[in-house]
Amino acid sequence: MNTYFTADFHAYHSNIIRYCNRPQLKKGDLDKKGNWISEYIKEQRGKEMNEFLIKRWNDRVKEGDLVFHIGDFGFGKKAFDVRKRLNGDIIFLQGNHDRNNNIKTRISRIVIRIGKDYINLVHNPQFADSKFRINLIGHVHGAWECKRVRTHFGFTDCINVGVDVWNYYPVTYNELMKRYYKWRKGYDSKKR
Repeated sequence: MNTYFTADFHAYHSNIIRYCNRPQLKKGDLDKKGNWISEYIKEQRGKEMNEFLIKRWNDRVKEGDLVFHIGDFGFGKKAFDVRKRLNGDIIFLQGNHDRNNNIKTRISRIVIRIGKDYINLVHNPQFADSKFRINLIGHVHGAWECKRVRTHFGFTDCINVGVDVWNYYPVTYNELMKRYYKWRKGYDSKKR
């Protein structure tokens, strides 16, 4: 059994394609103001994105694997249709866009232990917890991968597990830590 992390799927949220420049956006899909040229194109690209995300997920995640989806799984009641097609057991954390989908999770944060590390999982880095060395977050899409954030009680490091950062695949803890230590090495050398 493998454990994976991801966030910000945004199933059935076609506008996320243009907001985040996801690969389903094609030349000519948007007008000069950045809006979809038609509802048909918007719907088609949304369907393409859903299929793409399902394929990426199922390419990595197998039955019996565990996935923590750290918020913003999907829009509307149809999001559960996508869930039914995904491999693995999923623990959903609530994101700011999960109010009206059928996932209905009440988990807004969770603390897990991997080896000796206790890790806080929370969707929005604004709610990261400085009691933990590392917080796994979503919400920021492709804005950054790793970042030191200020909380009410000090600083903590956050790792963005969102699909827009990880080539639309769920990722393992080892993959996250490899990227984190690379970032940390650069961060520490800049402080000197």
